[in-house]
Amino acid sequence: SAWCDRQAPAPSDTALVTATPSGFRTSARAQLRETQGIVGRMRFLAALVWPHRDNLRARGLDRRSHLRTLVTRRHQDGAS
Repeated sequence: SAWCDRQAPAPSDTALVTATPSGFRTSARAQLRETQGIVGRMRFLAALVWPHRDNLRARGLDRRSHLRTLVTRRHQDGAS
């Protein structure tokens, strides 16, 4: 949370979140559509699936619990 207090979101990120008030998943999908090139898209998806350890630690997660959450939510959503 201390890191968040020191960081200011980029204007483009703020605009994206404001334009898609439905939450993180909708925002991530919109960002993926806007990301140019296959390499850029793969990097974006990799960061979502395999975030930095500091990011996970700040959210009270480890890699195993994060991956379990991804699989569980995907299954609950009917693999959509």
